[in-house]
Amino acid sequence: MAKVVIFQYRLLHYRTELFDLLREACGHRGITLHLIHGQPTRREAARHDQGNLPWAQRVRNFYLPVGRRDVVWQPFPREHRDARLVVVMQENRLLSNYPLLLLPRRQQMRLAYWGHGRNFQSPRPEGFLERWKTTLVGRVDWWFAYTQATRRILLTDGYPDERITVLDNAIDSQAFQKDLGSFGAEDLALIRKDIGAGSGTMIGLFCGSLYPDKRLDYLITAGDYIHERLEDFVLVVVGDGPSGAEVRSATVSRPWLR
Repeated sequence: MAKVVIFQYRLLHYRTELFDLLREACGHRGITLHLIHGQPTRREAARHDQGNLPWAQRVRNFYLPVGRRDVVWQPFPREHRDARLVVVMQENRLLSNYPLLLLPRRQQMRLAYWGHGRNFQSPRPEGFLERWKTTLVGRVDWWFAYTQATRRILLTDGYPDERITVLDNAIDSQAFQKDLGSFGAEDLALIRKDIGAGSGTMIGLFCGSLYPDKRLDYLITAGDYIHERLEDFVLVVVGDGPSGAEVRSATVSRPWLR
């Protein structure tokens, strides 16, 4: 059977369903899918967003702090070096990608990128790191693009359209809606009571990891703006991460923030 190996430097809980479905679909086509992932950094572990798949293979990542970020070396298990296709994440800091990108590969092995095409959160979108990322766009045999926006970026960079697959990679919103829909009127009444929100109170919900790139200062300022115009308003923040203390601190002066 043909073998496909996907590398994720860490496994996120909202991707586990996707990987299960991919594995099932590959099996129907006579393809064995292997997922390899490592552990998060200490800063990332604070987000509590790790996933678990019994069939995935865990390796030990090596991290080196460089400024506010960490560069990563993720081992490539020897038993999977006969893979027909290897899919890696498109991130400059993944040092283990460079031997695959820049050195000769085994003849039967094809390499694919999974990513955005750009770092949309980069403070310097025209800087060296983004130019370096663009330089490597064409070093892979295939692209698994997050969205149609990524596809347009790749076409602008000169990558051939016939070698791009758009994943529409996103949160599993169907499962999220199912979770929300499982709460009845009595459950909701208890939750409203717990957060001090009456039956007529308007509630905003933010659900996600809490870290600087999420611009939580903007979220809180927006909450201030809404509360000025709508006193009977509560914003509920669900999540954790390096910026969790920032949100908890904001609740001291904002009784509408939970």
